[in-house]
Amino acid sequence: MYKSFSTYSVLPGALLKSAFLCAPLWAQDTSEPPPAEPSSEAEIVVTAPTERGGVNGQGVPDVRLSPEDIAAYSAPDIGSLLSELAPQSGERPVLLVNGKRISSPNEIAKLPPEAIERVDILPENVALNLGYRADQKVVNIVLKVSFAAVTARGSLTTPTQGGQLSHSLAANIVRINQDGRMALDIERTQNDALTSDERALAGPRTLVPARTSLALGAAISRPVADNINATASLRHQRNESDGFNGLDPFAATLLRGTSRSRSTDAAVNINGKEGRWSWTFNGQIGRSVTHSLTALPATGAGTSNIFAVASKSLSGAADLFVQGPLTELPAGPLGLVIRSGLSVTDTQNYTTSGDLRSQSDITTQMGTSSANFSFPVASRGNEVLTALGDLMLNLNLAQERNFGIGRSQSLGGGFSWAPTPSLRLSGTLTRAGGLPPVVQRNDPLLLTPNVPIFDFARGETVLVSLISGGNPNLRADERRSFALSGSWKPYFAPGLSLNFSYNATTVADPVRILTGPSPEFEAAFPSRFVRDASGRLTSIDMRALNFASAAQRSINTNVFWALPLGGDTISSKSPNDFDEVMEINEASYGDGPSPKQGIGQTRMTSNGGTNGRRGLSGGMRSGRLLLSLQHVWRLEDSLTIANGLPPIDLLEGSALAGTGTGRHQLNVQARLRVSAFGATLDAKWQQGGSLIAGTERLDFADLLKVNAGLSANLGQMVRGQHLAKTLRAEVQVSNLFNARQQVTDRLGATPLAYAPALIDPVGRNVMLSLRKQF
Repeated sequence: MYKSFSTYSVLPGALLKSAFLCAPLWAQDTSEPPPAEPSSEAEIVVTAPTERGGVNGQGVPDVRLSPEDIAAYSAPDIGSLLSELAPQSGERPVLLVNGKRISSPNEIAKLPPEAIERVDILPENVALNLGYRADQKVVNIVLKVSFAAVTARGSLTTPTQGGQLSHSLAANIVRINQDGRMALDIERTQNDALTSDERALAGPRTLVPARTSLALGAAISRPVADNINATASLRHQRNESDGFNGLDPFAATLLRGTSRSRSTDAAVNINGKEGRWSWTFNGQIGRSVTHSLTALPATGAGTSNIFAVASKSLSGAADLFVQGPLTELPAGPLGLVIRSGLSVTDTQNYTTSGDLRSQSDITTQMGTSSANFSFPVASRGNEVLTALGDLMLNLNLAQERNFGIGRSQSLGGGFSWAPTPSLRLSGTLTRAGGLPPVVQRNDPLLLTPNVPIFDFARGETVLVSLISGGNPNLRADERRSFALSGSWKPYFAPGLSLNFSYNATTVADPVRILTGPSPEFEAAFPSRFVRDASGRLTSIDMRALNFASAAQRSINTNVFWALPLGGDTISSKSPNDFDEVMEINEASYGDGPSPKQGIGQTRMTSNGGTNGRRGLSGGMRSGRLLLSLQHVWRLEDSLTIANGLPPIDLLEGSALAGTGTGRHQLNVQARLRVSAFGATLDAKWQQGGSLIAGTERLDFADLLKVNAGLSANLGQMVRGQHLAKTLRAEVQVSNLFNARQQVTDRLGATPLAYAPALIDPVGRNVMLSLRKQF
């Protein structure tokens, strides 16, 4: 029988430190400790246990999710769960598993959420202490000591207006135990094309192309030596896309566009520990091949031209992290994290346009190195300046070099202050250079014909050819950023977390992608626009380029509350009541796979209660309600196209913004789980705005989109049916009220380029899914 977490809580502190801090990701020492020698004095020493899978020096997380909380999300896999947590974790968090770095999210993205013991969302200063950027939060996923399941899922999706049918099939096999972790997954998705005539739009074209994808993945984690664990993952994916880009006016034929791609990525992660120092090696290698064919309008009588692109890319990367204490200070250890990395990408592009052929071979070599120092100043635990609470300062140095562009350097510092255990404040000040992403430099040139665009210069909607892809002439930017964030968890409201952040950034030579035609942009870069003899716009080059400067300021406020519903429903169960124990577990978790997870495991929640697969004793929650409210207030968003020109306020109607966006955005998220039933609700409200250029003006109305879902665990509803056990049915409705962005010009009419069916062809979407665990 597997040891429960409660068993470890009584181990001596020294053994806990050895078992949980020095063990690899997968292994947990379950041997019984040697009996303690009796003390000659009548003294009791209580040592606080080290939390399994925690991050050293993490403090109190901003948000902690128990298994009940995770079950309320009804997410099919961990990748989907992370997307659901974006309001709390940000868009690009640092991802840890059992408190350790991983090489790639592919290692765990397809694991079922039932394999999770808890999720901790940690503030930005923890990312700095781990050697990452200052604008990232940290998501630490702690997996269960023991778990095994086979999960299958199928879904059908269709718009209520019809015209399209999509289906998806996925299967996953996972096993976690003291010997390591293994996972295999496969997923196939397919959706039909959605055409303009199915949305009553003039001109034959594909609004949503037909797409097919197939993905295969595998990951395995094993020990390779004492205190050293290795994880390897492999993922292969194929994608196909077909559609039509309107009619050729000369040949009277449809202009077809197709795309085929396949990619294979392999990654290895090795974590080790030597004394108080730990290290991590991440290695990745990937290969991708893409073929695309686009039919272009003929320039006269005859057949259309063919624009074909073949792109092959081979990449490799290696990173080494070393972390540990340099020396002991009164308030704690002086921490150091050293990071060194190298990446190489070779991209070959072959382009054919009619009778013209071209070839390019771009090799990008990038090296990175950084050092992060953390200085503890005050500590309640070490009784140093206890009136200040816990205070830590950090210093960050980094250098990045692209052997084809140059180098950039970064210098930053910050603080993390917890005056009380429930209140946390942190701030960072950074001056950093940033090299443009490899894809923005190396991607092949693409040409898409017959794209409807509103031309502000003439006040009309025209069909143009859009040029997209990489720009090898991009330069590095240089940015200065200040961030201040805080989190408060009031003692009188368990499960409630109040978070805020203020971010201010100024960037020199920022890299931006043009989102639409703008008179200001056309005046500064006339070569990007092509017009015919009558002045009608025919082509736009929308590849990324460097602007002169940019500035952004925003305030983000988030409220998260996890509320238990009801009280204890079970007081005690005998270990022999196995069937009843499993029914209890399924009622608590909905999709609990089987007795393979073990019985009687108990876990501590953030408010001090016990949760997890209980079964033998204690109580459990009869329900769970999770509420999240996020408000984004954009204080400033300005852009200077070129030196000598005045800055453009993108929040006050500049056409350069591409879309009218207001200053305020509100996101509401609710997740409810009661017994066998679950419900989800998401609402996103975006304040409207305007685009103004000369005498032309476009007004964008406020937009509210609501998504809702219902789920039921059929095994709890149909007793005695073995097939129904751990079977979950779910219905989700996206865009419940079929809301679409409404855009009007100065006369109150909607330009064709902003027709609601072009902005959002699908509209209201209904998905039915079944999920079964074995």
